[in-house]
Amino acid sequence: DYVNAKRFNTQSFILSDDYYISAAEFEPDGTNATFELQALQWRALEFANAGSGKATSCLSPPPTWNDGEITGITLKIAVGNTTAGGNTLFNVKLETAPDDVSTATPDHVADGTFPVSSTAYAIKSTKITFGSAISFTQHSSILLTLERDPSDAIDTHAAEVFLMGAILHYVS
Repeated sequence: DYVNAKRFNTQSFILSDDYYISAAEFEPDGTNATFELQALQWRALEFANAGSGKATSCLSPPPTWNDGEITGITLKIAVGNTTAGGNTLFNVKLETAPDDVSTATPDHVADGTFPVSSTAYAIKSTKITFGSAISFTQHSSILLTLERDPSDAIDTHAAEVFLMGAILHYVS
């Protein structure tokens, strides 16, 4: 525990944590997901309203994470100069790859409906919890893919959206 780790100068692990991911940590597909300025100020990942856009990231969580689970993700979605509101649909694909292993865990895919603000340039945070948590072992890499599908009937926001960041939720 924390007290004994401090006393004996040994490693302590966190029981639950949030891992913040900036938009800059994603690699956009370059077609329907690109880096743009949101509100002409902040560099963000823009997902167009025409066609499916995808962005990926490979993450290395802190060494204070022990074996545990990733239980969900929060996306921070902003709109441009529009008051359209509605929902966006993102397909969230998550894999964990243990250290020194040639294969990752099977893909964990969840479709998440993320409401967007009806206030121009506003940011809205929405959390989805995975139906079954993704197991995580210490020193694993996390492979994350986000894909917007504006052609789906659930995606009712008829304009581009901007990913400002994401938060992974972990428990040990």
